[in-house]
Amino acid sequence: MTKVENTISTALDTMQAIPGLAHGIEFLGEFEGSAFHDRPCLLRRADGEVLQVSPLLYAVASHLNEALDDAEIAERVTAAVKYDVSADNIRYLVAEKLVPLGVAGNEEAVAKEDPLLALKFRVGVVPERLHRVVTTALRPLFARPAVVLVLSALASLDIWIVSSRRTDIVLAGAEILQHPAQLLLISCLVISAGMFHEIGHATGARYGGATPGTMGIGLYLIWPVFFTDVSDSYRLNKLGRLRTDLGGVYFNAVALVGCASAYLATGFKPLLIFVVLSHFQILYQFIPFVRLDGYWILSDLIGVPNPFAYVGPVIQRIIRRKNETSKARLLEIKPWARRVITAWVVVTVLVLAVNAFFLGIFGPRMLAATWNPAQDRVRGLVADFSHGHIVDGLNSVMAFALLVISDLAVVLISGLILQRLLREIISRRAKQPLLASALACLVLAFISFQVAQFNSVDRARHKFPQQVIKSSSQESFQPVPSPTPQMLAAPSTEPPKPVARALTHTTNRQRSSADSRTKPTTDQAKPAPLPTSAPTPSTSTSTTVVQNVAAPKPRREVTTTITTYTLDANGKILDVKTRVERRIEE
Repeated sequence: MTKVENTISTALDTMQAIPGLAHGIEFLGEFEGSAFHDRPCLLRRADGEVLQVSPLLYAVASHLNEALDDAEIAERVTAAVKYDVSADNIRYLVAEKLVPLGVAGNEEAVAKEDPLLALKFRVGVVPERLHRVVTTALRPLFARPAVVLVLSALASLDIWIVSSRRTDIVLAGAEILQHPAQLLLISCLVISAGMFHEIGHATGARYGGATPGTMGIGLYLIWPVFFTDVSDSYRLNKLGRLRTDLGGVYFNAVALVGCASAYLATGFKPLLIFVVLSHFQILYQFIPFVRLDGYWILSDLIGVPNPFAYVGPVIQRIIRRKNETSKARLLEIKPWARRVITAWVVVTVLVLAVNAFFLGIFGPRMLAATWNPAQDRVRGLVADFSHGHIVDGLNSVMAFALLVISDLAVVLISGLILQRLLREIISRRAKQPLLASALACLVLAFISFQVAQFNSVDRARHKFPQQVIKSSSQESFQPVPSPTPQMLAAPSTEPPKPVARALTHTTNRQRSSADSRTKPTTDQAKPAPLPTSAPTPSTSTSTTVVQNVAAPKPRREVTTTITTYTLDANGKILDVKTRVERRIEE
C-alpha cells in the first residue's frame, strides 16, 4: 500500500470513528407526566443545561461511554427501542444530532442558549454543601400534617386581618414613615423572605428526592432576584415537580404565620406591614408570563418543559407561514396541550409587547427622572453617616441601590435587545438586503427617539426652577413721619391724648402675656388715671411721655408676586397661577 493510500484510509477511519460521550453528561430519565405523544427523555450537560431528546437519541447516548463500535451500539439500541437501527444510523445520529447538542464530542464548542427573558449575571452566594444541610433540616415542613397546619393558620390569619386589623395596618404604615429604624427592619424582613422563598424551592426538591444546586443572586428583567438551581427536579414525577414549584410560596406562608405569631406575642404593629407585603409577594409569584413560579407551575401542569420554545411555532402558525420544523414541533404535543400553549402564547406576547412598548417610551424618561433623586440619596446618606445617623444612612443606601440597579437593568436589557437586533440584521444582510436595511433604519430611528426623549426630560429638569416658579419682588416704602420737637417736648397743659394712654395699656398687656409664669399685679393691670389738671412739668412726667410716644422706626412694605406654571411631559404650559404676598419689614 502506497503512502497516499495509507493517508486516505486513515482519514476514512477518522471520519467513521464515533465520538465519545461528553464530560459531565447526566441522564435524568423519562419526563413523566408529559403532554407529548412520545414521552421524551432528559439529559443534563455539565453547564447545567437540560436537554429534551427522543428515546432513540437517549438510548444512543447511553451507550457512547462504553467501549463499543457502531455495530455493537446499533445492536443494543435496536433491542432498546424495538425497531431496527443500523450502524450508519448510529453514525448519523451521533454526528448530526448529539454532537451539535454537546452530548458527544467536545462540549466546549457548543454555545449555551441565552434566552432574552432568562436570568442574567448570576452569582452563587450559598454553596451547594451548605444549601444541602439547610434543606435537609427543613424537610419536615413538607410533611402532610405540617402543610395542613400552616395553610389553616394562613387562612385564619387572613380572615382575622381583614375583619379586625385594617385600622392597625394604616396606623402601622404611618408609624413606619416616622421611624426609620422600623422601615429598615421591614426592608430586611422582605429581603430575608426572598431568601427563605428560594430555600423553600430547594427543600421541596429535596423532599421529593432531587438534589438542589447552589443559591445565588442574579438579574431578571430589571430587578435583582435570588435564585436556586433545582433543574434536578426534572427527574421527579409531576407531583414532585409541582411541590418544588410551590415550595417557595409555601415557605412565604410559613414566614407569614411566624410573623403573625410574633405580632400576637409582642403587639409590634409594623409586623403587620410585613404580612401585607408578603401577601403581595405571593401573588406576584403566580404571574405566568415570565419565568416566575407561575410559569413553572403552568409548565408542569401541562407537561411541556419549556413553553417559551413554542412562541415562534405558534406565531408562525397564526400568521400561516409555512415552516415544516415549527409544524412538526407543534404536532409533537397532544391537541389539548397544543390549544393551551397557543392561548398562553397569544396572551403572553400581548402582555410582553405592551410592557416593551411602555418601557421603550418611558424608559429614557425614567432614567432622566431618577437622576436627581439618586443624587439626593447620595447626599442624604453621606450626611446621615457623617452625623452618626446610621439607621437613616442605611435606609438611604437601600433606596439608592434600588434606584441605581433598576436604571442599570434598563440599560442592560436595552443593550441586549439592540445586540440581538444587530445580529439579525447582519445575518439577513446577504440573503435579504432590503429587510436588513429596513430593520437597520428602524433601529436607528428608535435609538434617535430614545436619545431625544432623554434629552427632553433632562432639559425640562434643568429649566424647571426658571419655568415653574417665577418670582418678582416690588418694594414700596411707606415712610413714617419722624418725631418732631413738639412730640418730645414737655407735655402741654391739655389733658393727655387718649392714644397715649392706649399705648401705655397695650404695652402693659403685652408684657404680662409675654411672661405667662408671672401673674401681673393689680397696679400693672389697672390703667393709670387721667390727670384732672395740668401737671407740673418734671423729669418723671417727661420720661413718661417719651415712653408713651417713642421715636418710630422706618418701615417698608415688600410685595412679592409668585407665578406658578404647570407643565406637561413635553414642557408645554398647561396652567398658570399667580399669587401676591405682602409683608412689612422694619
